[in-house]
Amino acid sequence: MSNTPETLIDAWISGLEEFATGAYLKEEERTFWEPPFPVEALGQLRSLLMAFVQQQGLGQGQRNVDAEVFDAGLKDLEHRLTEFNSQHFDAVIEPEEHEELNQLITQIARYGGVEVDHLDAFPLFEED
Repeated sequence: MSNTPETLIDAWISGLEEFATGAYLKEEERTFWEPPFPVEALGQLRSLLMAFVQQQGLGQGQRNVDAEVFDAGLKDLEHRLTEFNSQHFDAVIEPEEHEELNQLITQIARYGGVEVDHLDAFPLFEED
């Protein structure tokens, strides 16, 4: 399996889906369990991430992305993710997911030949 941006995003979304559906719980642990957010929200999250990948040209197999363009796209992505998360009462992308999301972005950047150490917009959700 290749580590394309698409497969990386799908793997991350899959982990969130397991969390959102409670698939990791034993039957007896589900008695009082409630989903943290609607699993349908993950489709929208995936679309936001895939739009970013497409905007960078990485969906077409491009491997050399301009760092300034990537940085600008990342700023826009963070804004869109913040709006998305607010729509879901900040329950989808919690602090635990911030680190996972930053790791995902790092992998996508590497795929495109961009070093995140030189990006102003990275890491995402960093407190000022």
